[in-house]
Amino acid sequence: KLVIQIPCYNEEKSLPITLNDLPKHIDGIDEIEVLIIDDGSKDRTVEVAKELGVNNFVEMSHNSGLAKAFVAGINKALEIGADIVVNTDADNQYCAADIEKLVKPILAGEADIVIGSRPVSEIEHFSPLKKLLQKLGSGVIIDFLNCLNKLILRKTRLKKTKTNPIVCVNKINELNIAYNIKFSYLDV
Repeated sequence: KLVIQIPCYNEEKSLPITLNDLPKHIDGIDEIEVLIIDDGSKDRTVEVAKELGVNNFVEMSHNSGLAKAFVAGINKALEIGADIVVNTDADNQYCAADIEKLVKPILAGEADIVIGSRPVSEIEHFSPLKKLLQKLGSGVIIDFLNCLNKLILRKTRLKKTKTNPIVCVNKINELNIAYNIKFSYLDV
């Protein structure tokens, strides 16, 4: 089961385009579900998603930020039985056709985690500040790594202990050795 999670904050206008572009079928995937993480939207984001057939939601009481929305989404995706989780944006800034590219290495057993990477420095409509913030945000992502740890624990069937390993992004290859987790990086 593939769960495509979409964190949203006031996305009622762009969400219909994004949802329409999502893949309805991918070879090797039995089921595709969409999960909307509403990060305290003040518009009709949730209503629009429901009107468009989305059945899975995490509704946050106030705007908590992308990292917390991402974590809440991963937790809900695992709760509803996701085997694979893809995170995309509600404003359609990522190409939905790339979702198939992202899951293929997992389906082929070549990777357990795939990280899509945009050429941020080449995106003309991004201001220099946005480009800088994108690079900083791609540095150390503690909330992502906490989710990664949950996925590792699930994959290896280890019992969660009180002392979870803290891993920095620059040590991601050590995960390959310690947990036999295979990573793949794709330009999308």
